[in-house]
Amino acid sequence: MTDVLYLNLDKNLIKNGLGGKRHIEGIIESCPGHIRLSVASVDAHNLQGNYSVINLDRIYFYYQIFLLMRRSNFSAVIVRKTLFGMYLFAGLLLILRLYKQQPKAVIEFNGISGDFRIKNRLIRFIFLIINIIPLYFYDYVYAVNSNIRDRIVKFQSNLSEKILVCANGCFIVNNQRCIASKPYSKFQFVFYGSNQDKYHLYDFCMHINKLAEGYHIDLIGYGFESFNEFKNVRVLGAMSSTQFTEYLMSQECIPIGIIPLDNLFGQVNIVPIKAMDYISFGLPVLHSVHCLHSFRGNLSFCEADIYNPSNFKSKLAHFSKILDKPESVRSNIEELRYKYSWKRNLEPLWSALKD
Repeated sequence: MTDVLYLNLDKNLIKNGLGGKRHIEGIIESCPGHIRLSVASVDAHNLQGNYSVINLDRIYFYYQIFLLMRRSNFSAVIVRKTLFGMYLFAGLLLILRLYKQQPKAVIEFNGISGDFRIKNRLIRFIFLIINIIPLYFYDYVYAVNSNIRDRIVKFQSNLSEKILVCANGCFIVNNQRCIASKPYSKFQFVFYGSNQDKYHLYDFCMHINKLAEGYHIDLIGYGFESFNEFKNVRVLGAMSSTQFTEYLMSQECIPIGIIPLDNLFGQVNIVPIKAMDYISFGLPVLHSVHCLHSFRGNLSFCEADIYNPSNFKSKLAHFSKILDKPESVRSNIEELRYKYSWKRNLEPLWSALKD
């Protein structure tokens, strides 16, 4: 049995919920039988799954981490980074090695910290360097997509061997059959997440309103108070995954999950964790042209440009015809759920951490 610690350095991540919290729960779900997993974080007890809870205090956060690493005997530690935290933990790794403690250390990369919305190439390059420097103190880099790996390797090719690409995955849960029995025959959109700039949700709602087609949108999550001005939008507040399931069960039809992602520096094959969540819940997906290119051809995915009304209407009309054959759509979603399950996607990570 291998004892592994998952250390979350983002103090607000679990409290804020949604994507980041779901990611940690995906890691918990993927954990194989030979791994005994502990999760150390602020609010660690608020996660779902089978794991050992180590709650950290906000004030004495880093001191508790130091004591935890000195007094415990974990074979490996997976660190969900913050820009400051990844440097601090790299220093802690040096101290541990002085004490002859050498757990395998994995730094988790969900993105290049600091440059996500910056378009100036020089500033982005500086942030890339700042992110890369501490990687030399870790045994592995766990990147959630190949774009992150390619950016790192382009600048430092000697890091390529320590980078593990493990995409975000789907949850395999027992209640999806009940949800999938709902009809797809009536259009209703849903966004499950928080109001982040990269999704341009205000623009999406505004353009949907202009189409005057009677499309209805439910926004579930944080930061949507200003959206109440749209007559076709309902702001339902934040929901846990269990509450979201109950919401889906209460609808007359299955909503279509929307991902109106922005153009993130030409990276057209980004697979947002939101797409995996929608699949997990049994939802078909409507997404922008700036992501999920590898999912083209799947019956449950539709790519459309909300800024081009004729394109949007024609793509949605075609998608409507596909959704009129619900058994085929359900079968496709079920296939994707198992193909991209957390257990399958994270196999390279757990294999690297074997004793």
